[in-house]
Amino acid sequence: MMLCFSISMWPDHHKSSSGKMLQMLFLSIHPRFVAKIFSGEKTIELRRRQPRGLTSEWVAIYATTPEMQLRGIARISEIRVDGVRDMWKHAKIHAAVTKKEYDSYFADSNQAVGIVLRDPMLFSKPVALDHLRKIWPQFQPPQGFRYLNEEQVEDVQSLLPRRSWSGA
Repeated sequence: MMLCFSISMWPDHHKSSSGKMLQMLFLSIHPRFVAKIFSGEKTIELRRRQPRGLTSEWVAIYATTPEMQLRGIARISEIRVDGVRDMWKHAKIHAAVTKKEYDSYFADSNQAVGIVLRDPMLFSKPVALDHLRKIWPQFQPPQGFRYLNEEQVEDVQSLLPRRSWSGA
């Protein structure tokens, strides 16, 4: 059963006084995990580094090679930071990874970060890397994550039908 839904209203509670979204986290994720996020099977995205200073609870989800597409967005419900052993208690159920994959990923780490996602929204048409580079010259998808600035968030909004984000 598909738990994601199409964007019918753009979130508007993290906007500047001019009505613009302030910031968004941009995550690069392997396509097999992107599919699991949008199916609802994966609700925790694991990282070695903690995102800091977020002003938005929204994250853009980019599928890495071979897809190389911005696939949708999701809400961040919380960011958990814990020891590697303790994080596994949550990851084994919600991260859609095996213990071997988990141990390999965190082999040289003392801490694990779990970005807890909810309300994944799959774009009706993915946005290819080539298109992202047209609107963001010299754009390179991050190895892990980066922050989109206000202008880039506006560009993500402009890729959606106006009705989707205007609150109308």
